[in-house]
Amino acid sequence: MSGAFLSENRKDARERESDRLMVEYYELLAQRCYRWATGLLVAGMVVIALPQLGIAAWNWHIVGVLAFVMVVLAVQMMRFGRVGNGLVCLICALAVLPGWVYIADDVVKAGYDLYLIIAKQWADKFR
Repeated sequence: MSGAFLSENRKDARERESDRLMVEYYELLAQRCYRWATGLLVAGMVVIALPQLGIAAWNWHIVGVLAFVMVVLAVQMMRFGRVGNGLVCLICALAVLPGWVYIADDVVKAGYDLYLIIAKQWADKFR
């Protein structure tokens, strides 16, 4: 395209506006994919971390389905121009979710123990 300003093949204002609208549309689609992927990641992590639900036997099934959907969303993000967000989504789908299955119990126990310590300190302070 070097020297395009000298040729008669320049796009007119209508074509440039059409290109701009297409870029905005792709950006909107990529943003929606990222929001859905983030929501799925958070929901999956919460469901896996809740031991009261009694679905520990289904954790790997949940991770598999969520990872598949997140990989599809990551590919769409990359297709629409957000390569960085797509790579982050792939890392979350293929590394964070499976890792979370292994450490969720420890994280919940540590969080509960920390809550007990803080609650005891506050109770002692206000007595």
